[in-house]
Amino acid sequence: MTGVHLNDYVRVRLTPYGEAVLGEYHTQRRQRIGDRAYIYRPDAEGLYGMPLWDLMRIFGASLGMTRPPPFEGEIQIRRPAAVTP
Repeated sequence: MTGVHLNDYVRVRLTPYGEAVLGEYHTQRRQRIGDRAYIYRPDAEGLYGMPLWDLMRIFGASLGMTRPPPFEGEIQIRRPAAVTP
């Protein structure tokens, strides 16, 4: 069995719906803390990377059977070598 840690770094490709959810999250963060707010941007492959706990916080409320998916394909998990079982 393989475990997942909430601090594991994950990468996802966002759908247009996911981009809208992330955009709203960024807008709310800027309103609360201004220019110090960290903004997630896609890497050269078009994937967004963040800790799993932050992915859950940002997209958790947008997930559901009646909602469009915020991600394309699979969630990629990257683990530090010291944590790999």
